[in-house]
Amino acid sequence: MEARRVILILTCLFCEIVGGRIAARLVFEDEVSLASRSSSRFSALPVDSKEHYETLADLPENLIEPFFKNAQLLSRAVESATAADGTSSR
Repeated sequence: MEARRVILILTCLFCEIVGGRIAARLVFEDEVSLASRSSSRFSALPVDSKEHYETLADLPENLIEPFFKNAQLLSRAVESATAADGTSSR
């Protein structure tokens, strides 16, 4: 009997969401980024670029302004909707 190998391919969770291979509760999407609600009991609204970059330092210069404008827009929306005193980038 031939031994079978199991190959585990690690993929980026956010790339899977952007690609539609993992279901997510999207609350925002444009040509640069998207944001999805966390299903955990802790409220989280991660904002992700639609292209994969390992770190923010890798984000191309032409995407920095629109990406962070989207993050700011969503931060203000969350503050308004929840009457929060502020939001955090943690």
